[in-house]
Amino acid sequence: EAEAQYTNYQQIFDYVNKNVPGVQAQFGTLSEYFNEVIGTFDTPVLKGAFFTYSDREEDYWSGYFTSRVFDKALDRKLERVLYAAESLGATSE
Repeated sequence: EAEAQYTNYQQIFDYVNKNVPGVQAQFGTLSEYFNEVIGTFDTPVLKGAFFTYSDREEDYWSGYFTSRVFDKALDRKLERVLYAAESLGATSE
């Protein structure tokens, strides 16, 4: 399975590299990726409730407007504390 996937992706990379101007696709590690993109753009700051939930039978969903009251309250409290810390300069942002 892994070898077949590698071969399939390599064929896609070869096609893209040959036919799409200005593109060089290749396999890489996360470290290689972050070393390449660091400093090339401003990292966006995302705020809000973005975590997903694992429900029964490993079903994942997001959004909890009518349920998960405790999780929603805890999330909001943590966001307030983080915002206060950022405002006071206690974080790297």
